[in-house]
Amino acid sequence: MKLHFSRRTWYTLLVLSAALSLTDALALLAHVDMTILESLAFAASGMAVLFLAAEKEPGPDGKPGKTANPQSGSYFGAFLLLLLSYVLSDWTVAARITLFWPVLAWVEKKRGMPVERQMRLLAFTEVIQIGLVLAQRRTGLGLAASILWALVCVTRGWLAITLYKSNKE
Repeated sequence: MKLHFSRRTWYTLLVLSAALSLTDALALLAHVDMTILESLAFAASGMAVLFLAAEKEPGPDGKPGKTANPQSGSYFGAFLLLLLSYVLSDWTVAARITLFWPVLAWVEKKRGMPVERQMRLLAFTEVIQIGLVLAQRRTGLGLAASILWALVCVTRGWLAITLYKSNKE
């Protein structure tokens, strides 16, 4: 048995990350603490984006692994945003206050993937989510922040599934 890792493999990890976050969001709405899922989602998305950064582009002859990935630096920058959210905030809400996903969508759009709508919606919902999480700490907007968190996770999943389906490998 020979394992073959491709961009679809890493996009599958992004789908898994979004699914874990959505499960956490739904559990939060039911007042069940499942924040461990956010750590698993962080690991899956971090691993996916680092492997996407390391992925080689096909060479002129069409064979994979020939030329350097021109978006490697952008992927790594997205990873640093993800890591920064965990370093600068409480780990229980770090996945909710990151701009990793919109930046990842932007990088994929630069690669030619059809993710314009997902990128716009992610940028809008993620910024609102950050504001609600920060306001929640002072005013107790728990339900509104939890509902938006579930919608953000659905949007992340939409991006990940679109990337998976659009990839031709």
